[in-house]
Amino acid sequence: MVLFSGKHPCLWCQVTKDEIYVDPRARDSPSLSRDLDTLKANLKIFTDIYHSDTKQQSKAMNVVDEVFFDIPIDQVIKQRLLVYDLFI
Repeated sequence: MVLFSGKHPCLWCQVTKDEIYVDPRARDSPSLSRDLDTLKANLKIFTDIYHSDTKQQSKAMNVVDEVFFDIPIDQVIKQRLLVYDLFI
């Protein structure tokens, strides 16, 4: 069953759609977290390198616009149960 169609479906980390079905403890390497700094860096890649071409957005972790709220991710409540936990 395919639940995720985007290349990087998680809001909190940079896991790929293929890795998200694997138990986090069994992955080859831990997924890097997404935070305001990585979002800004990915937006810069999207605008500077790919000239905001939406056909290239997956190469910039699907970051295509500025963040709505400038709140550090460690101050946001993360949901306890992620969808992929249901299938493990």
